[in-house]
Amino acid sequence: MGANGAGKTTTLNIITGILDSEKERLK
Repeated sequence: MGANGAGKTTTLNIITGILDSEKERLK
């Protein structure tokens, strides 16, 4: 896996984490 793929995965994980946090906050 290239650096680009790893970066994309990390970004997706961060975005997913933020969305999960927002969902928890809006409950």
